Amino acid sequence: MKTILAEDGYIAQVSGDGTCVVHRIGELPNGQVLNTHVGEKLPSQDWREVRLMGCPHEVRMKIIQAWKDAQ
Repeated sequence: MKTILAEDGYIAQVSGDGTCVVHRIGELPNGQVLNTHVGEKLPSQDWREVRLMGCPHEVRMKIIQAWKDAQ
């Protein structure tokens, strides 16, 4: 997996087959790190079909641009 974006508490990675996977990273009050799967874009999908649960629009646009730049 190649990391294409890691900011604003989100990490977007692209796998070898072109799937883009997005996770949200947060820290709990006790210091543990929480990693939550937000969504993924398969190579056969268009970004309009992809749901990134709870992801703000500005971050979504950054992820899409980073994915395009990585292609």
